[in-house]
Parts: sequence; structure tokens; C-alpha cells
Amino acid sequence: MVSAPAFTSPIVRNQQTLYRVRLGPIASQNDAQQMQNTIRTANLGNPSVVTE
Repeated sequence: MVSAPAFTSPIVRNQQTLYRVRLGPIASQNDAQQMQNTIRTANLGNPSVVTE
């Protein structure tokens, strides 16, 4: 399991408040891939990796 700091921010879409969750920084590309797989397997969304 990969651990990383998590940040949430509310966004409003169609008069509904949703929460965007951002994780990181993550130490390596391999750890980021593991995190993506874990999120997908748990059906928690469609994660994407953002780099500088």
C-alpha cells in the first residue's frame, strides 16, 4: 500500500457540491501506478497522474 498526503476541495457542478481529492506528492512513478490501481479496484473514481 502507498501512503500520501490527501487534500480535498469542494467544487459545484449542476448545483451539487462534489469533492475533488488530490493525493501527493508520491515518491515514484511505480507508487503512483499502484495508487491508481488501488483506487480503480475500489471503484472510487477515475484517477489520473499530474506532474510538474
